[in-house]
Amino acid sequence: MKKTLLIIFSIITLASCSKSNKKILKEVSINLSNIKTIKYTSSFEFKDKGKLIFKDLDTISFDFRIDKSNNLKYHFNSLKGELIYNGSKTMQSDHKEKITIINNDTSNESVNNPTLLTISALKQLLPKIIQNDSISIIRKNDTIINNNKYLVFNFLLKNKYIDWINYNFKENDNNDSEYYLILNKSNYFPYKIISQSGKTGFISRTIENIALDYKFDNKLWTGEYLPNDYPVFTIEEYLTLRKNSMLNNVGKQITNWVLPELNNNSTVNLSKLKGNVVLLEFWFKGCVACLKAIPSLNKIKRKFKKNDFKIYGVEYVEDYSKKELENYLTDYKIEFPSLYKGKKMALTYGIQRAPTFMVLDKDGKIIAIKNSFSEKNINDIVKIIEENL
Repeated sequence: MKKTLLIIFSIITLASCSKSNKKILKEVSINLSNIKTIKYTSSFEFKDKGKLIFKDLDTISFDFRIDKSNNLKYHFNSLKGELIYNGSKTMQSDHKEKITIINNDTSNESVNNPTLLTISALKQLLPKIIQNDSISIIRKNDTIINNNKYLVFNFLLKNKYIDWINYNFKENDNNDSEYYLILNKSNYFPYKIISQSGKTGFISRTIENIALDYKFDNKLWTGEYLPNDYPVFTIEEYLTLRKNSMLNNVGKQITNWVLPELNNNSTVNLSKLKGNVVLLEFWFKGCVACLKAIPSLNKIKRKFKKNDFKIYGVEYVEDYSKKELENYLTDYKIEFPSLYKGKKMALTYGIQRAPTFMVLDKDGKIIAIKNSFSEKNINDIVKIIEENL
């Protein structure tokens, strides 16, 4: 991973962080701590093996001034919609679904999760990085981007990773993690934050067109500017609606879906797999939770290999060529066959998250749908398979 990152960024290690370099980072930290309000544009990217998986452009605003809620406020705005946190609740508009979702109780979720690789996250984490002697801070060669000079710092965490939700560091099962901070050389202001993601990927966010001491319209925090023609749901109502849309298919017969199979030129007709219990995993390349599910699914494949049982992956985003998807199966040692061109099938069954697991009984009837990877869901799936063999 180190070699890959060095090639990507074309920067060469100079030496361990000297006092002068730590002094630079401390100055950055102090400047960030003094920010009261800020607005900037940002490009958020995820790349795997140098290939762009997705890119999102948005405008981000933070209000760090503490009020009665004792929380920061933020506003994310993109072509997909808006996300507002006013210190007590989140309000999110989705332009694709044309709905607004309100969450009045953020106590059971992290409202900081959207702040991944943002000024807000760096403001919290940089002092902890500087003070933590176990973190290796390495200065790289300066780089030039769009005719501007930048400083580049690398942070190496031994057997740990950054928890962007709680702004701290967590154990990482003997795996190191790497991060990069790129600073404008003229004013030491952050330009780009980069985080390792998986074995071959990384995510990054740029910080541009900065407006410090930005003056907010207080009506923003009430949600008054959100589309007034969108129906409004609480988060509980929305999740129930989505779950019911998908679960309404439980008990129905699988229809005559014929999908091509990766690693050969054959097709599979799902309606003709009767006589077998069938497990389908809907996935896409770049899905981190899908990667985490692979060992468990490989175990299920081996556990039931002598039974009337079939397991197939179903790639449903269709962003990659057949060859790229086949390389993905090989790289991550996926032991079970996988189908592709499954977008229409996923839409038909209301599948919007990955991984989603669907179990068919021997009569071709859908008997279970689980829409996330967890130990509980895997155990439930194994039990359902055993009960229907």
